[in-house]
Amino acid sequence: MKTTQTVALAAALLSIVSSKAIPAQPKSQLKSIPKKTIDTTSLHFYNGTCTAETIRVRKEWRNMSRSEKSAYLQAEQCLFNLPAATI
Repeated sequence: MKTTQTVALAAALLSIVSSKAIPAQPKSQLKSIPKKTIDTTSLHFYNGTCTAETIRVRKEWRNMSRSEKSAYLQAEQCLFNLPAATI
């Protein structure tokens, strides 16, 4: 399997785990994020697809089920086994 295919597979695995493991949070929780934090981080990571309707809050590790933890670790291990993508 080519490196790009392996990276794509690992990314897909992480997104599957992430999408199942991270339930969408109510918009009311976004109001608790200080505006300064949003302003200083949004420019660095904004890709045009994140909106108030699509944002998700990371699920705490200790609140994940055993199967969610296992799937996450397997996806991470897959990424660790890939060659570096740096130039």
